[in-house]
Amino acid sequence: MGLGWKILDEYLWLWLALALSILTYIPLYLWMRGNLILPPADEAAWWRFRFTVLRDLNPQAHARRRQALVMLAYVTPHLITTLFLTRL
Repeated sequence: MGLGWKILDEYLWLWLALALSILTYIPLYLWMRGNLILPPADEAAWWRFRFTVLRDLNPQAHARRRQALVMLAYVTPHLITTLFLTRL
């Protein structure tokens, strides 16, 4: 296997890991904020989720939204590193 294929494989893994991180963390972010409502655990239809807009700004909800935003910051260094390494 040549050097070109090894580099391509490395970039493929970087971008695949980044895509999976984004696809995982964004729904988790919305769920932690309370915008994504999942059905009860006893239902087999887990894909029947729904979105809601929350206007409640009590201190507890505000703290939870802040924690969700901090959690989203875990993906940011990976995004910056991947973009820097692939020079897009």
